[in-house]
This record gives sequence, structure tokens and C-alpha cells, in this order.
Amino acid sequence: MKSKIPEVLGSIIGSKCFTAETAAGGTLVLGFEKVGNAGCCGSSHWRFQTETCSWRIMYNDKILCGSGDEEIHIEGFLQKLIGEKLISIERISPFDIVFIFMGGMEIQLLSQSKGRDCFNILSPEESCITFSPAGGWFE
Repeated sequence: MKSKIPEVLGSIIGSKCFTAETAAGGTLVLGFEKVGNAGCCGSSHWRFQTETCSWRIMYNDKILCGSGDEEIHIEGFLQKLIGEKLISIERISPFDIVFIFMGGMEIQLLSQSKGRDCFNILSPEESCITFSPAGGWFE
């Protein structure tokens, strides 16, 4: 199992979130700016999307909202992520990941199925990085 964060994700650190929304079934979708040579190849941003995991937004060890909440409750907290700089991606258990933002907000991604992908990240160069609790990180 690959437990270290893939090297390619190092270039998402320092990126600002420019879009945060939910889609069908509580799917969380985030867009992050590309740091550095914007537009050199592929897309100009990173795209993050949950697959089969639950998620929650935390601040000061308190749950602000999560994937099971009503969209009207979630929207305001998603808007607070806009403009926030991603400072770290960490594995908090063999199955779960946390995205940490400069302002103190966190998104915890909680795996629900051993055999299915938790989430994926599409890089500006259009490579897909996936996290699965069964096997860790895949590129």
C-alpha cells in the first residue's frame, strides 16, 4: 500500500481554492488554481472530486457541515473555502485523508468502501491521482 502522498500532488500545495460545490449524491467538487506556469499545457487548474467517501468540513475541531447535510446548510461553508490556500494533504488513518487550508479549515475525507475509490484529483497536466482504501494512492 502506498501511504505517502504522491510527489505530483506537491505542486497543488499553495494553490487557492477557486470553486467549491456539491453535485448529485453529496459529491464534493473543488477547483484549485495552478501555481506557476498557468496555461503551459493541459488545464489551468486542479480538479478534485469525491467518489465513494463521506466528507466533512472542520474548523477548530468542530464539524461545520458534511456530506449528509442539506445543500442549503453546506453552501455557506463551501463559499468560505473560496480563496483559501491549501497548505497540506495528510493521511490521518490507513483509510482517510485531510486537506488543510491556511485559514484553519479542513476537509476530512472518510472512506466508506474498501474496494472503491474514495476520491480523485485531475492535475493541470490531466493526470489522474486516485485514493483507494484498498491500495492507497494510484496515478
